[in-house]
Amino acid sequence: MDGVVLTQSLPDHLHEPTLTRLDKGTPVLAPPSAEGALADLGFTDVTIVRPGEGVTFCGVAVEATTGSLVGPPWQDPENGYIFDFGGGDASSRLYYEPHGNHADDVMARVKAVGVATMVTPVKTVALKGIGYKLVNGDDAQPAAVSMGVSTVVVLENTNTKGMGILNKAIGVSGSVDEFKASLGKDVRVVVPKVATPEVLCEGDQ
Repeated sequence: MDGVVLTQSLPDHLHEPTLTRLDKGTPVLAPPSAEGALADLGFTDVTIVRPGEGVTFCGVAVEATTGSLVGPPWQDPENGYIFDFGGGDASSRLYYEPHGNHADDVMARVKAVGVATMVTPVKTVALKGIGYKLVNGDDAQPAAVSMGVSTVVVLENTNTKGMGILNKAIGVSGSVDEFKASLGKDVRVVVPKVATPEVLCEGDQ
Protein backbone atom coordinates (compact mmCIF):
# COMPACT_ATOMS: atom_id res chain seq x y z
CA MET A 1 0.00 0.00 0.00
CA ASP A 2 1.40 3.38 -1.04
CA GLY A 3 -0.50 5.54 1.44
CA VAL A 4 -3.73 6.36 3.28
CA VAL A 5 -6.05 9.26 2.43
CA LEU A 6 -8.47 10.50 5.11
CA THR A 7 -11.26 12.97 4.45
CA GLN A 8 -12.50 13.30 8.03
CA SER A 9 -11.57 12.62 11.63
CA LEU A 10 -14.84 10.87 12.54
CA PRO A 11 -14.27 7.32 13.85
CA ASP A 12 -15.79 5.69 10.77
CA HIS A 13 -13.24 7.52 8.63
CA LEU A 14 -10.24 7.65 10.94
CA HIS A 15 -10.82 4.03 11.93
CA GLU A 16 -8.40 3.29 14.73
CA PRO A 17 -8.77 -0.54 14.72
CA THR A 18 -7.64 -0.51 11.09
CA LEU A 19 -4.96 2.16 11.43
CA THR A 20 -3.32 0.48 14.41
CA ARG A 21 -2.53 -2.51 12.18
CA LEU A 22 -0.59 -0.43 9.66
CA ASP A 23 3.12 0.36 9.60
CA LYS A 24 3.40 3.73 11.30
CA GLY A 25 5.72 4.93 8.55
CA THR A 26 2.89 4.65 6.01
CA PRO A 27 2.26 8.08 4.42
CA VAL A 28 -1.08 9.60 5.44
CA LEU A 29 -2.91 12.56 3.88
CA ALA A 30 -5.50 14.08 6.21
CA PRO A 31 -7.45 17.19 7.24
CA PRO A 32 -6.28 19.28 10.24
CA SER A 33 -8.90 17.69 12.50
CA ALA A 34 -7.14 14.32 12.22
CA GLU A 35 -3.64 15.52 13.10
CA GLY A 36 -3.80 14.86 16.85
CA ALA A 37 -5.31 11.39 16.56
CA LEU A 38 -2.74 10.34 13.95
CA ALA A 39 0.07 11.55 16.20
CA ASP A 40 -1.39 9.59 19.12
CA LEU A 41 -1.46 6.48 16.91
CA GLY A 42 2.21 6.96 16.14
CA PHE A 43 2.14 7.87 12.44
CA THR A 44 5.30 9.71 11.45
CA ASP A 45 4.70 10.65 7.80
CA VAL A 46 1.55 12.78 7.90
CA THR A 47 0.65 15.48 5.38
CA ILE A 48 -2.04 17.89 6.56
CA VAL A 49 -3.96 19.70 3.84
CA ARG A 50 -6.76 22.26 4.02
CA PRO A 51 -9.48 23.05 1.48
CA GLY A 52 -7.98 25.04 -1.38
CA GLU A 53 -4.48 23.66 -0.87
CA GLY A 54 -2.70 21.31 -3.26
CA VAL A 55 0.02 18.76 -2.57
CA THR A 56 1.76 15.86 -4.27
CA PHE A 57 1.04 12.72 -2.29
CA CYS A 58 2.60 9.38 -3.24
CA GLY A 59 3.27 10.79 -6.70
CA VAL A 60 -0.32 11.95 -7.24
CA ALA A 61 -1.37 15.61 -7.46
CA VAL A 62 -4.11 16.18 -4.88
CA GLU A 63 -6.22 19.30 -4.34
CA ALA A 64 -8.27 19.49 -1.15
CA THR A 65 -11.80 20.82 -1.54
CA THR A 66 -14.36 21.98 1.01
CA GLY A 67 -16.02 18.90 2.46
CA SER A 68 -18.61 18.21 5.13
CA LEU A 69 -19.30 20.12 8.32
CA VAL A 70 -19.46 17.38 10.94
CA GLY A 71 -19.37 19.48 14.11
CA PRO A 72 -20.69 22.82 15.38
CA PRO A 73 -21.13 25.69 12.88
CA TRP A 74 -17.88 27.36 13.94
CA GLN A 75 -15.82 24.26 13.21
CA ASP A 76 -13.87 24.10 9.96
CA PRO A 77 -15.31 21.75 7.34
CA GLU A 78 -13.57 18.47 6.58
CA ASN A 79 -12.02 17.62 3.20
CA GLY A 80 -13.02 16.39 -0.20
CA TYR A 81 -10.31 15.78 -2.81
CA ILE A 82 -9.56 16.10 -6.51
CA PHE A 83 -6.94 13.55 -7.56
CA ASP A 84 -4.94 14.03 -10.76
CA PHE A 85 -3.12 10.87 -11.80
CA GLY A 86 -1.17 12.64 -14.52
CA GLY A 87 -2.81 11.55 -17.74
CA GLY A 88 -3.31 15.10 -18.94
CA ASP A 89 -7.08 14.98 -19.39
CA ALA A 90 -10.32 14.49 -17.46
CA SER A 91 -10.11 10.70 -17.61
CA SER A 92 -7.12 10.79 -15.24
CA ARG A 93 -8.90 12.90 -12.59
CA LEU A 94 -11.20 11.80 -9.78
CA TYR A 95 -13.28 13.78 -7.26
CA TYR A 96 -14.26 12.34 -3.88
CA GLU A 97 -16.45 13.63 -1.03
CA PRO A 98 -17.79 10.94 1.34
CA HIS A 99 -20.97 12.57 2.65
CA GLY A 100 -22.31 13.95 -0.64
CA ASN A 101 -21.81 17.58 0.35
CA HIS A 102 -20.91 19.20 -2.95
CA ALA A 103 -20.65 22.97 -2.42
CA ASP A 104 -21.38 25.20 -5.41
CA ASP A 105 -17.82 26.51 -5.57
CA VAL A 106 -16.45 22.97 -5.42
CA MET A 107 -18.68 21.82 -8.27
CA ALA A 108 -17.58 24.83 -10.30
CA ARG A 109 -13.95 23.98 -9.60
CA VAL A 110 -14.39 20.31 -10.55
CA LYS A 111 -16.07 21.30 -13.82
CA ALA A 112 -13.38 23.87 -14.60
CA VAL A 113 -10.55 21.40 -13.95
CA GLY A 114 -12.26 18.65 -15.92
CA VAL A 115 -12.94 15.49 -13.93
CA ALA A 116 -14.34 12.27 -15.39
CA THR A 117 -14.97 10.25 -12.23
CA MET A 118 -16.82 11.12 -9.03
CA VAL A 119 -16.96 8.94 -5.90
CA THR A 120 -20.05 9.73 -3.84
CA PRO A 121 -22.89 8.19 -1.83
CA VAL A 122 -26.23 7.95 -3.65
CA LYS A 123 -28.44 7.06 -0.67
CA THR A 124 -29.62 9.70 1.79
CA VAL A 125 -29.18 9.14 5.52
CA ALA A 126 -31.31 11.36 7.78
CA LEU A 127 -32.77 11.55 11.26
CA LYS A 128 -36.35 10.26 11.22
CA GLY A 129 -39.03 12.84 11.94
CA ILE A 130 -36.57 15.72 11.79
CA GLY A 131 -35.24 15.27 8.30
CA TYR A 132 -31.75 16.41 9.25
CA LYS A 133 -29.41 14.87 6.69
CA LEU A 134 -26.22 13.12 7.70
CA VAL A 135 -25.42 11.94 4.17
CA ASN A 136 -26.74 13.81 1.13
CA GLY A 137 -27.19 11.01 -1.37
CA ASP A 138 -30.04 12.83 -3.10
CA ASP A 139 -27.56 15.50 -4.21
CA ALA A 140 -25.52 12.99 -6.22
CA GLN A 141 -27.58 13.23 -9.42
CA PRO A 142 -27.63 17.05 -9.76
CA ALA A 143 -23.96 17.18 -8.75
CA ALA A 144 -22.97 14.63 -11.40
CA VAL A 145 -24.87 16.57 -14.05
CA SER A 146 -23.49 19.94 -12.92
CA MET A 147 -19.88 18.74 -12.89
CA GLY A 148 -20.21 16.87 -16.16
CA VAL A 149 -18.66 13.62 -14.94
CA SER A 150 -18.88 10.51 -17.11
CA THR A 151 -18.47 7.91 -14.33
CA VAL A 152 -19.90 7.75 -10.80
CA VAL A 153 -18.46 5.27 -8.33
CA VAL A 154 -21.09 4.55 -5.69
CA LEU A 155 -19.90 4.87 -2.10
CA GLU A 156 -21.94 2.29 -0.19
CA ASN A 157 -21.63 3.89 3.23
CA THR A 158 -25.04 2.66 4.38
CA ASN A 159 -23.92 -0.98 4.41
CA THR A 160 -23.15 -0.94 8.12
CA LYS A 161 -24.41 -2.52 11.30
CA GLY A 162 -25.38 -0.02 13.98
CA MET A 163 -26.42 -0.36 17.59
CA GLY A 164 -27.93 1.90 20.22
CA ILE A 165 -30.82 4.34 20.51
CA LEU A 166 -29.53 6.78 17.89
CA ASN A 167 -29.30 4.04 15.28
CA LYS A 168 -33.07 3.52 15.52
CA ALA A 169 -33.60 7.21 14.72
CA ILE A 170 -31.68 7.03 11.43
CA GLY A 171 -33.48 6.40 8.15
CA VAL A 172 -32.09 5.59 4.70
CA SER A 173 -33.77 6.54 1.43
CA GLY A 174 -32.90 6.12 -2.23
CA SER A 175 -31.27 3.29 -4.13
CA VAL A 176 -28.59 2.64 -6.71
CA ASP A 177 -31.23 1.66 -9.27
CA GLU A 178 -33.10 4.93 -8.75
CA PHE A 179 -29.86 6.84 -9.12
CA LYS A 180 -28.99 5.02 -12.35
CA ALA A 181 -32.43 5.74 -13.78
CA SER A 182 -32.15 9.44 -12.94
CA LEU A 183 -28.91 9.80 -14.91
CA GLY A 184 -29.81 7.95 -18.07
CA LYS A 185 -27.27 6.14 -20.22
CA ASP A 186 -24.71 8.92 -20.65
CA VAL A 187 -23.15 8.40 -17.22
CA ARG A 188 -21.65 5.08 -16.18
CA VAL A 189 -22.45 3.97 -12.62
CA VAL A 190 -19.96 1.65 -10.91
CA VAL A 191 -20.84 -0.26 -7.74
CA PRO A 192 -17.52 -1.55 -6.35
CA LYS A 193 -17.10 -5.06 -5.03
CA VAL A 194 -14.70 -5.82 -2.18
CA ALA A 195 -11.22 -6.83 -3.39
CA THR A 196 -12.28 -6.56 -7.04
CA PRO A 197 -10.39 -4.01 -9.19
CA GLU A 198 -12.53 -1.83 -11.45
CA VAL A 199 -11.44 -0.14 -14.68
CA LEU A 200 -12.70 3.45 -14.55
CA CYS A 201 -11.38 4.69 -17.88
CA GLU A 202 -9.50 3.52 -20.93
CA GLY A 203 -5.84 2.98 -20.22
CA ASP A 204 -6.28 2.07 -16.54
CA GLN A 205 -4.09 -0.79 -15.36
